[in-house]
Amino acid sequence: MPRKIRILVVDDDASVLRLLDTALTHFGFVPTLCGNGAAALDLAAPGAFELILLDYRLGTPDGLEVLTTLRKRGLSTPIVLMSSHFPDELAAQFQNDPATALLVKPFHLKLLKEQIEALVR
Repeated sequence: MPRKIRILVVDDDASVLRLLDTALTHFGFVPTLCGNGAAALDLAAPGAFELILLDYRLGTPDGLEVLTTLRKRGLSTPIVLMSSHFPDELAAQFQNDPATALLVKPFHLKLLKEQIEALVR
């Protein structure tokens, strides 16, 4: 039996969380929903998740602060930052980081599934 991929989903928009929960469960993943960056920092421990879906435009801390803090802690879990717009310098910053991907909203759910599968191989 294939292993279940556990995904921490972090977004401050409840409707986005519901949509992603439904889609990820449908695809066979095991999502854990989180509504803010502070809670994400508490939940994201080594080995707890195979991937983190992280909204870039959270409140305080925002998605970039969460990502930076997790990396400083040594967490190597792949992270997908989601946003409707990314600054050009941010895209350049993570261009050579195989454990960090940027996903522009709105996105097709099939693309999200493919992105997840590529990062957790």
